[in-house]
Amino acid sequence: LFFIGAVILVTSDKHIRSASSLAVSVMIKLSVLPLLPLYLIEYFKKNPPLKTVAASVGLTLLIATLLTLPISKQPVSWLLQFLSNSAGGELQRITSEAFNFWYSIFSYPQSLKIIPQESALIFGIPLSILGYLLYLALLAPLAVRMVKEEKMTIERKFVLFALLALISFLFLPK
Repeated sequence: LFFIGAVILVTSDKHIRSASSLAVSVMIKLSVLPLLPLYLIEYFKKNPPLKTVAASVGLTLLIATLLTLPISKQPVSWLLQFLSNSAGGELQRITSEAFNFWYSIFSYPQSLKIIPQESALIFGIPLSILGYLLYLALLAPLAVRMVKEEKMTIERKFVLFALLALISFLFLPK
């Protein structure tokens, strides 16, 4: 919900409010991070003044610190540890009970319990690396479209964000 608000606000040229909404969104759930490239394209597409960018970054850091204070007396170190622990995932499996591309490749009709290790190889490449490569390859045309189309409606922007969310769900290992 906060990420949707961030996108709506950034398309309305409310960069500072958008950044604060994005900060809250990321603090709640890191799963919006794969959508960040399209968000940043939209943010910088309108050439915000450097003062606005600095205020956005400052407010984002302030919000992250304030949200962390009730949990820890050392918010910066706690936040860095939280990001380190949460961003990498805890499991060595590609997905935890989610149906994605890798699950469909490695599962068979007889056994739907096969979840591949992230170190499994396809074409000699670990799935963890292959997943990121596929994500980047499929992100590229969406990013190009976001950059080139100047008068894109908000509905079309949300379609691009939805496609990127689907791509990240299907291919990113964690």
